[in-house]
Amino acid sequence: MTPLERYVDFMESVARFDLTSLEEFIAQDVHFVDPFNDTHGLEHYRRIIKDMVAQLDGLAIDVLESAMVSPNRALIRWRLSGRLSAFKDRPWEVTGCSSVAFDDDGKVNEHLDYWDSAGQLYEKFPLVGSLMRYLRHKLSVE
Repeated sequence: MTPLERYVDFMESVARFDLTSLEEFIAQDVHFVDPFNDTHGLEHYRRIIKDMVAQLDGLAIDVLESAMVSPNRALIRWRLSGRLSAFKDRPWEVTGCSSVAFDDDGKVNEHLDYWDSAGQLYEKFPLVGSLMRYLRHKLSVE
């Protein structure tokens, strides 16, 4: 199994994955970035995953596409869904893409998430959502 296949398997099973075994395929110095975090180190990565699992009941990540784009970098397109406690357990879904780099041992040493936090998250909140929708309307071409 390739490092990319192993990481895709992890992503799709993250809700039931034993986080104590992350070091099997995540580097100690992993760099993780998403709209809310920019961290370094396996323990920070572990806390982010643990928090995501805790905040999303029924968490599911479906990998839609994945491909190696260079000898050590992959792109992964995914859909994350679940019931977010911040939304009073209403269903929530976000689609995004990750750029993932592997070290010489095949371990993930960089994971950069890209997704529209304004449109796919903030617009769902009552007050912030109104402002975000207004700004999107004012900045759109049509």
